[in-house]
Amino acid sequence: GVDAGGMTSVVIGSELYGEVAAVARDVTAGGMLVQTVDVLPMGAVVTVHFRIGVSDDELVARAEVVGVWTPPLGQRGMALRFLDFDDNLPMSLPGDREMQ
Repeated sequence: GVDAGGMTSVVIGSELYGEVAAVARDVTAGGMLVQTVDVLPMGAVVTVHFRIGVSDDELVARAEVVGVWTPPLGQRGMALRFLDFDDNLPMSLPGDREMQ
């Protein structure tokens, strides 16, 4: 992949809407802000594939679209709230997560 200056490329998958390429602008334990041309509707539940930093470990999370930006000019984007992770969170992503 191409290093885009610390930006994290994300693939957002949805059974209804297919795959959407995005760039993560802000990632926390609770969710992420992404920049994307193809915004999805509020409430859509998606699967997010992404990597943290230079790690080769791909994280997969289920998330809900909780915010959408579609300005007439400028970058479109979405706010995603994580619902659950397929794997354990890496140590670099702090957050309270109850064990299943």
